[in-house]
Amino acid sequence: DEGADRQEGLTNEALSQEEQMRRAHRKELGKDFEAERELHASAGHETAVNVAKVEADVERVRIAIQAQDTEAQQEVIQLRAEAHEFKDRITSKEDELHRAKQEAKEKEKRIAELMRQLQNENKTRAEARNAQQVLDHERSQKHATKAVSYTHLRAHETPEHLVCRLLLEKKKKKTIEMITKRYK
Repeated sequence: DEGADRQEGLTNEALSQEEQMRRAHRKELGKDFEAERELHASAGHETAVNVAKVEADVERVRIAIQAQDTEAQQEVIQLRAEAHEFKDRITSKEDELHRAKQEAKEKEKRIAELMRQLQNENKTRAEARNAQQVLDHERSQKHATKAVSYTHLRAHETPEHLVCRLLLEKKKKKTIEMITKRYK
């Protein structure tokens, strides 16, 4: 019996040691688990801090990009305004050029008209000179045999001839003045 008791004691003792080892092992595992849990909690906190930092960086970048977009939009607006102003100046210059061309055409037409008038007047003058020459020639032929002085002619002038002569001189004077004014 004693041997059985002893064996039972040894068995209990072995069981107890085994139980103690299990408990120690569990305790050890619990510590490891606790450490691992703390590690995860610490890592989670670091991750949360890192996420917050990244989110802050992202927000700063977003704000910087938004500021650049605003600057770019303002620059685009300014460039559009400058382009519109430039376009208005070009349109104004084109209008001025068009008016200048129209004025030049009108002046060319006026010059052409004046040239035609001048040619007509030259033609008329030439015809008048020719007619005068013909008349002078005919008169000289009529009176070729009888040349008299101007004083002699005036001495024999009748009142009718005097009126005619004075009217002709007046007409001649007006014609000369008119021609002189035209060609000044």
